[in-house]
Amino acid sequence: MFLKTIFTITLLFVSCTNEEKKDNTGLLLALVQTNNLNNANQNLTAERNSQFILNGSWNSFTGNATNGGSIVTISSRSGSNGVYLTDGIGFSSCSIINQFDNNVGFYVSQNPENNGGCFTGDTNRGRYFKTIFFAEGTRYWTCTIFNPQTTAAAAAALADNTTRTSPGTSGCGGFSWSRMERR
Repeated sequence: MFLKTIFTITLLFVSCTNEEKKDNTGLLLALVQTNNLNNANQNLTAERNSQFILNGSWNSFTGNATNGGSIVTISSRSGSNGVYLTDGIGFSSCSIINQFDNNVGFYVSQNPENNGGCFTGDTNRGRYFKTIFFAEGTRYWTCTIFNPQTTAAAAAALADNTTRTSPGTSGCGGFSWSRMERR
């Protein structure tokens, strides 16, 4: 792309008289500046897309509940494993975020292989799960498709069997969705 810009500038200078060069200087500067801004915008977009939209600290509730919530902390970036930590009342858990797609609205997590989901008796150590999410104003709704898989690819391929019409009361495998609000 840079070589094309130089070639275009060279052609404009070659085909212009001295007087025309002065008149085209502003045009040439605008072309270069536009090219630089386009590249900067592409870099910003790529950086935003590499960050998981759910990164941060959240208050998480079951459905429309207003108390008894958990604190959820999420940190993930494309191309590397992330973490999902839950600090609930009498219950804590952890999982590894393997992949996510902000545009489609899902992520794949794995219960750690050695210690499971960081709670006693985890029978799904090393298994992968697909979670669907969507925004509703400033809150997000999440629903884990409880169908443990042995690979991340198999979990990502699971069909979205949720309904979003009443997430506070139903639509997630016969239950309400989980609601997340920024802390």
